[in-house]
Amino acid sequence: MAVKDSTKTLYEIQIDIKGEGLLSIQSTEAGFIFKDFENYSLVGLLKEVSPQFKRFYQHRIADISKDDPYRSLLASKEYVNKWICQWKGSQNLAPTLSFPTNREYISGNYGFQEMRDWNEEYQQCKELSQETQLQRIQRVRTLQRVYSEFVEAAKVGAAKIVQGNLEPLNPQDSQEHFIYIYNNIFFSHCLDSSLSYPESMNDTIPSFSAVNGDLKGLQQIENIDFKGLFTLATCLVKYVGRRLVCQSIIPGILSFASQESISEYGSSNNCKTIDCDSDFHKMMLQICSILSLRTVQVKDGLGVFKEIAGSPDIKGIRGNDRRKYLIDALRVHPRDANFPDPETHGSCIIRPEAIHLFKLKRIHKDREIYQLLKMPKDKSSYSFNSNFLTQIKTIQANNKDQLRIVKLANFVLNNLSQAFLMDILLSNESKPQDSGSLKQGMHSYGLNMRYLGHILSSLRKHCKQQELKCDYVESLLEKEIYERSLKHLIGKYLTQRNVQDAGQVLAHIFNSMFGPNQVKQYIENSQAQINEEFLERVKLRQILSYQNHISKEKSVEQQKYKCKQRHQDFQNTQPTNCCAATTDSECGTEYFCDQEISLSSNSTPRSSSPQNSIEKGQYFSPQLDNEVYKKLESKQQSKIELTPLMLQKELNEIAIARYGSPISINIEENLKILENVSDKLSIIRNVCKELGIKLEAKEYILDNNALFCIAEEPLYEWLPFQQENILDFNPTIKLVEHQNKETAMLMKKAEHEFSQDNFEKAFDLYAQVVSIYIQINGPLKREVFDCLARMSRIICLQGDIKFSISLQCKALHVCERLFGIDSIEYVQNLQILALYLLMNDKFSDALKLYQEVLNLLQLIQGSFSPDIAQVLMTLGQIFLSQDLLSEAEQFIVDAANMLEQISGRSTMEIASCLSNLAVIKFQQENIRDAVTLQDKAHIIISEIAAKQVEPKEKYIFHSYQQSSKELLDYYTTQCVFKEKAIKMSKQYASSRQYARTMAMRQRPIGEGGVGSMLPFNIIDLMNGRI
Repeated sequence: MAVKDSTKTLYEIQIDIKGEGLLSIQSTEAGFIFKDFENYSLVGLLKEVSPQFKRFYQHRIADISKDDPYRSLLASKEYVNKWICQWKGSQNLAPTLSFPTNREYISGNYGFQEMRDWNEEYQQCKELSQETQLQRIQRVRTLQRVYSEFVEAAKVGAAKIVQGNLEPLNPQDSQEHFIYIYNNIFFSHCLDSSLSYPESMNDTIPSFSAVNGDLKGLQQIENIDFKGLFTLATCLVKYVGRRLVCQSIIPGILSFASQESISEYGSSNNCKTIDCDSDFHKMMLQICSILSLRTVQVKDGLGVFKEIAGSPDIKGIRGNDRRKYLIDALRVHPRDANFPDPETHGSCIIRPEAIHLFKLKRIHKDREIYQLLKMPKDKSSYSFNSNFLTQIKTIQANNKDQLRIVKLANFVLNNLSQAFLMDILLSNESKPQDSGSLKQGMHSYGLNMRYLGHILSSLRKHCKQQELKCDYVESLLEKEIYERSLKHLIGKYLTQRNVQDAGQVLAHIFNSMFGPNQVKQYIENSQAQINEEFLERVKLRQILSYQNHISKEKSVEQQKYKCKQRHQDFQNTQPTNCCAATTDSECGTEYFCDQEISLSSNSTPRSSSPQNSIEKGQYFSPQLDNEVYKKLESKQQSKIELTPLMLQKELNEIAIARYGSPISINIEENLKILENVSDKLSIIRNVCKELGIKLEAKEYILDNNALFCIAEEPLYEWLPFQQENILDFNPTIKLVEHQNKETAMLMKKAEHEFSQDNFEKAFDLYAQVVSIYIQINGPLKREVFDCLARMSRIICLQGDIKFSISLQCKALHVCERLFGIDSIEYVQNLQILALYLLMNDKFSDALKLYQEVLNLLQLIQGSFSPDIAQVLMTLGQIFLSQDLLSEAEQFIVDAANMLEQISGRSTMEIASCLSNLAVIKFQQENIRDAVTLQDKAHIIISEIAAKQVEPKEKYIFHSYQQSSKELLDYYTTQCVFKEKAIKMSKQYASSRQYARTMAMRQRPIGEGGVGSMLPFNIIDLMNGRI
């Protein structure tokens, strides 16, 4: 490939294609240094080679997105949170996870590139005018841009903190109490106690649940958007098992010894002193009225009672910029009385959705009462004391406060959980399909994930009483408890050990939990030998990495000397002192004592700013320099002495403590959810995506019955998961969503018009929502994806299939970038696209999409699920419409067998399969079997129709029953006609044969008499049967 300008060739590069589509550069030209650049796309490779190409390419994509924002999604195709990928390193050297000491950090300059005042930028965005629609759009757009850049900087800072490249502000304290400042962002730790309940409150170190509740409270205040009251830019970053709280810094707060010096509302020292500024109090009164919180009297350390709106734990601080800031918003929600202990369950709060549903139920009930009594309603009956069941004692903590909280908790435990069970889990239409949809459904009903065990026990009890078979839903809940418990177990051991041991810890836990039975048994019996093998392999890998680094450094130094001779002008522009610079590549980072020789025409040295890491998306750096090698050489690797039974026992304890449901009664038996390889892969995928783990794409032997030749191979070669299979860690984040109220109103109007079949109005409203969101966030937004999918459906209903396919493809591009291809949203819309292609007579293209849907569903949901059975039944109906009867029969039989294992025989899905099989048998002229199958389907439909209570459901199933009866009568009539025709044909054939026999007997033997004839005429008999 030649790189040219308008007059001449600048330089030429040679691109080689390695195995599995890997592109690499193997040659140099004109004295430029080409390191071992490797990438899986030509654009990505050229962006690494030439910073100028990268810059102009990004400008070109920006120009394209101005005309058509969806074209930029195709041009800059990336996947979100890839949990599995190919390793791009050398074929001769295994990948390693190594955390070096940064030269820039040693020199004292680390973290001081392009520092920004995040708090000032964030608060200025909030102060923008909101009078017109254009101003409101500009405000949200600017706010979202600043906040997204803050989150990216926080991710980089959190990665550097975990890697040990930043010094804390309080090195004299314990590691859990360390606080950091990086790029004007304040970082602090939060802990997760795995065996005791996670909400164990500590005076100084918050728990995971506490910071999650704080973020929910900030989201509630952000939704109110109260003028004059500000919140900090906040996000939670989880990286290598550690979770850090990242916040912008209040101006002036670092110049005071404690928060009490600048606090103007609430208490920062457990109510020893309570501040109650009048301006803050007026604002808090209005906020608490919206959030259904009461005003309470709290006694301080001097015995003085002070009135506080909400809770004194909600702190108000006035910064040096004279703005009023509200922090620590955990207590904007009342406590959950189902978990009453304030010491161990102190951060168990009621979700705002549950409070909203409780108020709707109470208002509906009270309206009937007050219409009879003609009395005004007491609005205080809907407000709650958020200090109840906490360590804060208030005067108003009387029986009424306790009764309200207990009623609310009982409403959640009994009413909402039962409604979720009947409306979602046992529904045929809105049944959850994966972990994400289960979590979304529970949150929409106001249920926290700690109610998983209660819901599972209620499901088992209901199925036992009603004699129902709900294996799929039960398995889904069990998998969710298992995945969440395993996530906390992995996080526990990742935080207890050195970061360099992360790959070893994960490989050992994955082998112990997901390996075949032979692997688990061998690890149980030979743990010491496995540790020794791991140590030898780690040491060998370190030596090879160091030798490879030294040889590469020498070759680069030689080429660097030649380049300096040929680029004297460039060299003269550099400073004389020695400074640190980095050149980033996919394989690692090399450190030089002089400035880097750039490959672009304007040879500007690149700095090692966090933006490079953000653009490349890399937080782990598989690199090793001399100092790090010495450090790792002197330090002995820690051993892992946990057996599979020990891990399973601890996992069981975590599940009981967190969710109130054991994973397994007998820990020595294999779990049902881990019997199939596809189920194991589904759990591994969910755990990796939740923890940000990136696995190497390879074939992992996970079959429980797999056998290995242990004696013939080294131990560390036959284990399914190796340390080098853990390629990387990605930071996972939780953040605050900035909503646009106008788009929310438009979405509600569009959904209402769509439900009323006013498709033209709905299409216009959806188009307005898409236009506004593209101006604010660009096309990468969940609401844009939903609107495009609805618009595609509307156009399809109006008959324009080609335009609906175009809109559906855009929706898929947005969905792929937002959620990835292995998401249930992507799979659902891929099925819709396949349906549109069938309607457009593109049979082969639709079949390819359905095959992809099946593969993705097996990865997401495991081996057996109603969605897989539904796709198989759809494929059967497609082949039936194409008169491919044998293929259609095979798919429908597979779907029926899967549905029978999941939910039993007495379901509408089984009846539909039997009815389709009856159609196939009828077309194959096997009418007797068609009658038998349709009769079974009719019996199932009649049994289901007899159990219906609601009038609407009775009407629907009565129509199903009538249709099934008509079809059965038709098949029966045709079968009777067929049997009569066959019988008459046989009688006609036998009478004809008798006449011919008698005529032949009257002839002489030599003239074709009886001696020369057959006993019957086979051709006539076959014709008679036909």
